[in-house]
Amino acid sequence: MQSELVSVIIPTYNRAGTLPRAIESVLNQTHRYLELIVVDDSSNDETSRVVSRIADERIKYIQFSKNKGVAASRNAGIKESCGDYIAFLDSDDQWLPDKIKLSLEVFKNDNSSNIGLVYTNGWKFENGKKESVFKAPKLSCNVYGNKQRDKNIFPTKVVSPWPSFWMLPKDVVYKVGFFDEKMRNWEDVDFFVRVAKNFDIYFINSFLSIKYHQNQSLGKLTVRAMRCKEHFWEKHIKWLSDDNWSVYRFTWRMGKDWLALGNKKLARKYFWKTLKEKPYKVEILGKIIKTL
Repeated sequence: MQSELVSVIIPTYNRAGTLPRAIESVLNQTHRYLELIVVDDSSNDETSRVVSRIADERIKYIQFSKNKGVAASRNAGIKESCGDYIAFLDSDDQWLPDKIKLSLEVFKNDNSSNIGLVYTNGWKFENGKKESVFKAPKLSCNVYGNKQRDKNIFPTKVVSPWPSFWMLPKDVVYKVGFFDEKMRNWEDVDFFVRVAKNFDIYFINSFLSIKYHQNQSLGKLTVRAMRCKEHFWEKHIKWLSDDNWSVYRFTWRMGKDWLALGNKKLARKYFWKTLKEKPYKVEILGKIIKTL
């Protein structure tokens, strides 16, 4: 599989401090035949200088003149890529040396030719604590096609692994569409769901990726993030509606988050949807009362 060119895309914004670690973990992969595309989303720190100091002909550097968001950054990297396979790495994350090699082997051994995305297990570091990301058996997984197996991976349809854990054939992107640039948050969940609707997903239960949660992480609760989640809901409501547990979990979280942001009207809207799924839960009625 050394003949397979893999395009690794690192979107980054003001991460000059962690970017060298991410780049080094790519260049140290046991699969050497790769290109690394760093997409700088108009950083105002030392990002450009950090990249220029690394002498490796496999690196390409794209710099935006204005901030466009991570979805646009990943899309730009895909369009610039020359590989048959795409892998993403956030600029504050890290890979272990066999991440690409073992991911490629899954596609090589795929007799059905219907695997659209491979993701690995890994470690998550947050507040000084290290923990495994997925507590799952070692198995091949058609994520949303077999409930008995799928429940070991995801509790609902609206949970996905981080892009740093993925690899996919480039032609899958052209079949399901690029990242939605209207979404500054949840763009990765939206993309993952579109792949899962059309292809099998394969889980490698090996610890090959490391996720670091930073203070500047994009996962903060904001009105903009909530609008992106609503956009996700509108795009996938028909698909979600056949899974009561997913609807319950999603609407419950939306209601709690809107309430935390002080928007009682929208919180009440989602709590009513939650109540339809679980009409016997007194806790939901308590939340609705708080929005009155």
